[in-house]
Formats: sequence, C-alpha cells, structure tokens
Amino acid sequence: TEELYLATRLMHGLGSDNVDHRLRQYDFSADLAKSAASGTVAGQIKTAPTAWLGMKVQDISSLDRMFIVGSFLRKDQPLLASRIRQRVKRGAKVSVLHAVDDDLLMPVFAKAIVAPSHWVAVLNDVLVAVGQKQGASGSEPNAGGGSSSHTSGDRSVKQPSVSAQAIASSLCSGERKAIFLGSAAIQHQDFVQLKRLAQKLAELTGATLGFFPEAANSVGAGLVGAVPRAGGANARQMIEKPLKAYLLMNVEPGLDHGRPLQAVQAIEQSQTVISLAMFKTTENMHLADCLLPLAPFTETAGTFVNAEGRAQSFNGVVRPAGETRPGWKVLRVLGSMLELPGFEYETSETVRDEALPNGILNLLSNQSTDASTGMPAGATSAAADPTEQGDYERIAEVPIYSADPLVRKAPSLQQTRDAAAVTARMNAATLARIGVNAGQRVKVSQGASGEAVLEARLDPTVADGVLRIAAANMGSATLSAMVGRLRVTKF
Repeated sequence: TEELYLATRLMHGLGSDNVDHRLRQYDFSADLAKSAASGTVAGQIKTAPTAWLGMKVQDISSLDRMFIVGSFLRKDQPLLASRIRQRVKRGAKVSVLHAVDDDLLMPVFAKAIVAPSHWVAVLNDVLVAVGQKQGASGSEPNAGGGSSSHTSGDRSVKQPSVSAQAIASSLCSGERKAIFLGSAAIQHQDFVQLKRLAQKLAELTGATLGFFPEAANSVGAGLVGAVPRAGGANARQMIEKPLKAYLLMNVEPGLDHGRPLQAVQAIEQSQTVISLAMFKTTENMHLADCLLPLAPFTETAGTFVNAEGRAQSFNGVVRPAGETRPGWKVLRVLGSMLELPGFEYETSETVRDEALPNGILNLLSNQSTDASTGMPAGATSAAADPTEQGDYERIAEVPIYSADPLVRKAPSLQQTRDAAAVTARMNAATLARIGVNAGQRVKVSQGASGEAVLEARLDPTVADGVLRIAAANMGSATLSAMVGRLRVTKF
C-alpha cells in the first residue's frame, strides 16, 4: 500500500492523472474517478471506487444464503472458500452463476452454468423470479448481453428458467444473505450491468452486495487512490491510445494486462519506459529503457489492506539481495530527485500513517452498498469491441501460480498441476461443433490480430460454446483479451 500510494503521488506530482492498478478490468463505464477526484494528497485520503467484500471476513461464517457470480472460488479465494464450505456444512445454501462448473467441494443448492454473454440475462431472470415470489415485478429492462427481456405488466413475459427460480427461492429465504461478484465478473465485458443487477437483487432480497477482490491488496490500491482522477486514463485507455511514456511497477504487460497483446504493442511504441521490477525478464529487458530493481514484499516492510478493509502491516526480516531496494525507498528517492514536495520519509511506517491514517479502516464499513459498487445511477455498460467476432466465447482464470511475478519465478510452483501449459478446454458438444478431438490442436483467433495455437482438451464442466483458456501465460499472451468472442478452427 505504501508503494502504491507513493507511485500515485509521484505521477500526480509530474502532472499526470493516468494511474491505475485494475489492469485486467475491461468495463470502466461507471468509473467514479471520471466524475470526482478521488486521489490522495499528503496527509489526506479520499474515498476511491473500491470493490470490497461488503462485510467483515468473519461475517461470512454466519451467512444463511450466498449467491456467487463469476468466481473461481477455490483458486482465487481459498481461505474464503474454506469459510464458505464450513458454513454450508452447518446448513447454509450456496448458488452459483458461472461459465464453468468447478467442483467447490461442497453441495451447491442451485447453479446456472452458461456462456458469459448470458450472465446479464440470467440475473434479469433471477430478478423476475424474485419479484414473482414477492408478489410484485422485480424485473429490470434487458441490459444487453442476453436474449430475454422482461417488462412489468406484460402477461406474455417468458417465465424465468428453473435455475433462476431456484436461485431466487434461495435468496428469498434465510435471514443473513450475500451476493458476491468474483474476478470473472469484475473482468466481464458487462461488469457495470452485472453490478447494477446484483445491486437491485440485493436491495429486493435484503442481501449484502460484496466482491471477491482480484488481488491481495486490490482494496488498498483503491483506498490510496491508485486509480485515474477526473480526466485521467484508465488501464484500458492507456494502451488503446498509446502514451509517450510509461511507468511500470511490478508489471509484466504481456502477462498482467487484460489485453496483453495490445499492451505490449502500445508500450513498444512509447518514447520512454521505466520499469520497477523484482526480476530481469526477457520482456522487461525488451520494453524498458531503465530498469530499477525492487525488493519483493518478502524482503521489506509494508502493509496490505485485505478484502474487508483491514490494514495488516508486516516487518522486513531479510536483507534485500544485491542492488534491490524496497519500493517505497525507490519512489521516495525518485520524488526527491524530481524535486517534488512531500517525499521526505524516513520509514515505511511514516508512509503508511500518511496513506492510511485510520489504521484499521472504518471507511469501507461506513459506505452504502451503492457507493461500494463505484457506480453512479443511470450508468450504462461499455459497448462491445467492434473488432470482436466469432461463434465462441472465452472464459479466463488467472492460475494461482501465475498471478504475479514472484510465484511465476518459483521453480517448485511451476512444476505443479496448477502451472500446467495452457490449453483450450471445452465440452464435448463444442469439440464436435469445431470438428476436433481432444488432444488435437486448434487455432484460436480473437480481434484483428490476436491468435494462438493450443491443444484442445475435453472438459465437461465448461458451458457450451465456451473455451476455457487461462490468462497470465505466454501460451495465451498472443490473444487480444481475457474476454470476448473467439474464432476457432482445426489447426
């Protein structure tokens, strides 16, 4: 959090509002940073759009009903998954909306396993079913990305699906309930619509709306303002319209950005690239004009803010190797050399106390549900990318041992099943539609120039018409985006 805070202040001091940590997000159409400054100034923190858990972690253990949308739960949130599993053993009911039917190692009360383009329609269906159960219409106008439309008072309205009715039945029962949006929902092309519909569903059923943040410190990044201020470009805009200079902080663009191919191409076109990195890789040696070696979090003091907004600090217990330095020290020196005011810090604790003046934050728990979604009323979703076409859709998880530069460089972790080479996983019907057998290779094309040749694998848990292709992997880094349409042919 200290490093994120100082990197943000450094960029603001240089006159740039182009700061963002949400590298894998696609839909920014409801970004509050466009309508109000939400950055930081010395000694002061302002509320930034932050997707947080919506409750304390321990409160999950008392929930009666949970509806989880777009989460690779066991790999993305293993500790929360354990809490949820224990709660289910004591009678809680969990429902799921996803494009893959992963084994959660617990009973699932109701599930809708459909292509990502149908998620909005499913949530619409659940809203209608809830309205019917409550004796009034709970429908929302079709928000795009689905085929069904529901209008209050229309007797010809299509009845919600069996799965939608089961999910609605669950949410209409029980006393303590929550709706959680996971990483696949946050990275969805219609993220704003999913948030809006989930918000409405939470209001109708008395549930809490929360998010399973993508990374260990996503909440901390939002709280210290590591997002674009009014007029600034977000992570998608920064590579759609290449900039003259980039400051990369612990970022490997080909693996960490939601649009890896375009990110690398944009950075290659820039005049100056400064990379603060833990490792000297082929990519950052190719892209960067200057490489500043950072110590990993394991070799420095610092603070993470967890999903519930709790600041958790730790001490450095190992001397940084070689010429590496803690990130906060590197950024402090850069700020001083650039003669920016307010960079005279002696310890990481001084930075922490300025960035997070409340210690264990009460900021999040005091927000209303609507504020927690970071979504103004009347917001609409981003238009689909005009270059996207094809008969198939991609669902992409970030494998647990591909999540950041540190685990990617661990030889032991890279020998595990979770670090296996990326493949195109699909069900039998999709294999037959393409005309290939499991084990054969397919050519996957996306957008104008994205392309990869991958082994086809049979996976009956994947929804029809969907290819499960992991991200953060060199085997899929040549595809255009983590989401969207695909063209697939036998290779």
